Amino acid sequence: MMEVVHVKTSPRSTKLVPFAKDCCKFENPIKLEGYSEKFLKLQGNYLQSYKYFDFCKEEIRKLFECGETVLERVDSSKFATDKRHRVCVHTRVGDFVSDKLLESKKEFVEPVVKYVFSRLTRKLNPEEIVLGIFGDDRHFMKSLNFTDIPFGKIYGPSERIRMDDFCLASRHCDTFIMTASGSTFAWWIAYLLENPEAEVYYNAVTSDEGNFTKDVHDFDIFPEKWIKITVLEGTGQVVEEDRWWYQRREVEPDVDEY
Repeated sequence: MMEVVHVKTSPRSTKLVPFAKDCCKFENPIKLEGYSEKFLKLQGNYLQSYKYFDFCKEEIRKLFECGETVLERVDSSKFATDKRHRVCVHTRVGDFVSDKLLESKKEFVEPVVKYVFSRLTRKLNPEEIVLGIFGDDRHFMKSLNFTDIPFGKIYGPSERIRMDDFCLASRHCDTFIMTASGSTFAWWIAYLLENPEAEVYYNAVTSDEGNFTKDVHDFDIFPEKWIKITVLEGTGQVVEEDRWWYQRREVEPDVDEY
């Protein structure tokens, strides 16, 4: 028997409306209430600002629930069953090397992991802290050197599929470090971390030039409680940023004034 699918065309009363043409700048949806048409077709970019959907975060969490087969694999892993404090460092190299988004680099990853470990030892013994390494480039992950950090255990890198990485990290990380903060994959892991007490650290610079829209609109992309990190060039000193991009550049914020 042949299955027939009927695809409806847009109703005649549909109006094409420019909205959110910048992927990373929050545009207030309340402005859409001013149209009289019954249907609006939004013409824009990806809606990457969490401000569009933060009100329904728990509903989104349900949509991202991992399937039983995946859960059987990740929840039985040694990393998942280790009940010590699990620090997860996510790396992204691959396509970011030739892209405008900034890839993970050793000179950022290594000192930041050491910095986060040092912070955690204020309340935990070193042997109570373990590290999990996640990413898309096995060669890069294996090149990272954490031998001078006395973790109780270091897990990875392993060759998991992306879905397993996502489910393992979002379900079992107690601290999460985004070393290539332009990565939407890492962003969603951080946003959906199941541990409500989990801390998220991220590179305050998202692009090669440091002036991409994700940099300029960082206040629309990254939740305020996440911790912005900079590593000073030359010294390798790790600094927690308490100012957004526009404040550090001493310019006016580019916000939707509606």
